[in-house]
Amino acid sequence: MGDVQAARARTETPFLATVQPALDGRYVLLRVIGRGGMGTVFEAENVALGRRFAVKILEPEHAGDRRILSRFLREARVAARIGHPHIVDVHDFGVAEGLPYLVMDLLEGESLASRLRSGPISPYAAIDLVEPVLSALEAAHAAGIVHRDLKPENVFLTQRGGRDHVKVIDFGIASLVEGGAGVSRLTRQGSVLGTPSYMSPEQARGAAIDARSDVYSVGVMLYEMLSGRLPYTEDHPALILAAIATRDPLRLTEIAPHLPRALAEIADRAMAREPGRRFQTAAELRHALVTLRGLKLLDRVPSKSSDRATSMPTRRDLPPARRAAGWIALAGVAAATVASAIAALSF
Repeated sequence: MGDVQAARARTETPFLATVQPALDGRYVLLRVIGRGGMGTVFEAENVALGRRFAVKILEPEHAGDRRILSRFLREARVAARIGHPHIVDVHDFGVAEGLPYLVMDLLEGESLASRLRSGPISPYAAIDLVEPVLSALEAAHAAGIVHRDLKPENVFLTQRGGRDHVKVIDFGIASLVEGGAGVSRLTRQGSVLGTPSYMSPEQARGAAIDARSDVYSVGVMLYEMLSGRLPYTEDHPALILAAIATRDPLRLTEIAPHLPRALAEIADRAMAREPGRRFQTAAELRHALVTLRGLKLLDRVPSKSSDRATSMPTRRDLPPARRAAGWIALAGVAAATVASAIAALSF
């Protein structure tokens, strides 16, 4: 297996030919399975165990950046520190030819982002997927860790017994808040870390955050699962950050009136702009969703697939006056926020 597959893998990324000899004693890198901002992820086989893993290797251009090295090492420590069935396990950490690498579970399935490309999903299916994410966050927050980059791409769905099994991945920019209390900025001057569409308002402003920022991000994912759209639909990431920081989104109760009102209100509360108005913990949000599901009031929306909901109205479907109101509210305060957001996105 090794020679042919490793040779094929060497052609997939420029630095693999350099790294491969150093990993050959323990891991044979087989193929690229993903790329991100910090590193490339390979399917690899442990030579001694004959077992396959995912190996994430830091890109060479980042090897000299202390901040990124720190974030990369943090990912290994965070996952190992939590140890939860709905968080991907990190088994090993090493350095090959000066490039740090992580060895993680090899997950087979699809991301939640891939699932959502087919459109919104039913209320029951959405709760079934969000509940384990919140369970994972309960454990992370109890360990003093805020994920900071929750989004559908970082929620992976594997199959177990014919059902979806959820794994939260990529703790690369997680904050460690010792003792499980306090707040963290984990930023550099003039910048924020994370993915714009799923950031909380305080994170978009580069302000101090705590576990309630993750609650907001879960609220955005729930909003997207149920409506098939994001709460902010501006055309540029900087404009999205400005909108998040300065105005409320269209409420789910407005754009999806056919949904059970109690469920839409839960999603809206999770996305409250003021942290004090949100669910204060992941456990509180999970309890609200599980209780609602237990009341059996979430009738499935009729569709060709039992897990697919009917299409939802987009911002274009709303009255012109309602569309304009959001832009008017944004115009007076957006300029300064956009400037800082553009600086953030350069990171």
